[in-house]
Amino acid sequence: MTKTRLALLPVCVTALFTLACIGGKDVEGDEAGECNDGVDNDLNDVFDCDEEACVGSPLCEDPAGGDDTGGGGGDDTGGGGPTDEVTLLSAVADCDSVGYFFDVNQTGSGDAPELYIYETGSSNPWNEVHPFPSEPFDSAPNGSWVLYYMELDSVDSISAVREGETTLFDCNMMDNLTFLVVVYDANGVGTDCGAWGEDVQKANKYWGTSCPAI
Repeated sequence: MTKTRLALLPVCVTALFTLACIGGKDVEGDEAGECNDGVDNDLNDVFDCDEEACVGSPLCEDPAGGDDTGGGGGDDTGGGGPTDEVTLLSAVADCDSVGYFFDVNQTGSGDAPELYIYETGSSNPWNEVHPFPSEPFDSAPNGSWVLYYMELDSVDSISAVREGETTLFDCNMMDNLTFLVVVYDANGVGTDCGAWGEDVQKANKYWGTSCPAI
C-alpha cells in the first residue's frame, strides 16, 4: 500500500492565518503562473489545474491536444475533470441502535474502499474487514471526487457477521474500537489511508499499515 498525501482543511491558529482565512484569502490563479507552480496558493488542499479558477487556463492544456498523460484514463493534468490520483479526503462514522454508518469521500473513481475495524481496547480483540459497495453513493459531476456509503447492522454472534453487511460491534463498544480506511486506484492498489479511534498506533501495527490519524 503506497501512501499519498491526506487532504485536510487548513486550521487558522494565529492572527496571521486568521486574516488569511477570513478576509485576505488568496485565490489560486489570480496571479501569473499560479496554475502550474505546484503550490497550494489559497491553502484549500487543491492544487493548480485542479482548482476551479484554473479551469480553461492555457497552463492546464495538454500540448498534444488531450488532457491525460497517465494510464488510468482520467484527467491528471487538471482542467477540472476526473483525476487518476485517488486520495482519501474524509472518513466519517456514526452509530445508532441499529448499527454503524460510514461515509468515505475520495478523489478519483478507483475501486471501492475498504474498512478495517480492530478492537484495540480489548484484551481478547476481534477484528473485521468490510468492503464498501462497489457503486458509489454520490460523485461530482466532473468525476473529481467520489462518495461511498456503507451501513453495518449490529449482530449478537460471530457466525452472523457478514462482510459489508453486519458487525459484531454496537454503539456501546465504540470507545474500544479503532477504524482504518484504505482507498484504491482502478487497478486495486491501495493509494491512501487514514485511521481514527481508540489506538491508531496499535491498529496500524496489527494491520501492518502506517495510516495517519484523521
